[in-house]
Parts: sequence; C-alpha cells; structure tokens
Amino acid sequence: MFYKVVGLMSGTSLDGLDIAYCEFEEQSGNWSYKIIEAETVPYSEEFRKRVIAIENASAVEFSRFDVELGHYFGRLTREFIDKHSLTPDFVCSHGQTIFHQPDKGYTTQIGN
Repeated sequence: MFYKVVGLMSGTSLDGLDIAYCEFEEQSGNWSYKIIEAETVPYSEEFRKRVIAIENASAVEFSRFDVELGHYFGRLTREFIDKHSLTPDFVCSHGQTIFHQPDKGYTTQIGN
C-alpha cells in the first residue's frame, strides 16, 4: 500500500497552520514515511485574536467560526497543493485547538 497525504495541524501556540505532504508505504506489515513538503502558514495578529476570543463566544458564533475556519484551512490547503503540484490521495486535519485540558479529560478542535 502506498498513500500520498496532506496533513494539517494548528495548536494552542497559534503561530499558524502547519501543512505537510507525506508519503506512507506499507510492506509486509511495516510502515515507512517520507515528508516531501512542509510549511507553516503564519496567522495574522487579527486572526490570532479571533481564535483566542472564540472560546467565550455564543454557540452560534462558535459554530459559524468552526465552519469559516474549515473553509480557510481548505483554501490554504488548495494553495499548498497547487504551489507544489501535488496529487494527494486524501487530506487529514487535526483542526485548531481551542480547549486543551488533558488533566480534566477534554480537548476541543475546530475547523469543520
């Protein structure tokens, strides 16, 4: 099996969206991978403030931003794919971490 994958990640540091294109291969139950392209798209200060503020927003505003963020991640992913002339089999997104309190047993990511 051979997979070409674009992965997205953005955490609580809010420095930007990490995008990586990786190739995964399975042979006889053993997996290997190569990172082919990777970059971080920095967030603007205005965008960082919106992400920070969303945890205190209404449910409607939170849901709206969840979808808006997903569209934004989608646009950045399309630009990354086009820029590097990639043909991924699929895209995986961790989303943007909003709440992260593992000691209390929960975490929340958005970017639907």
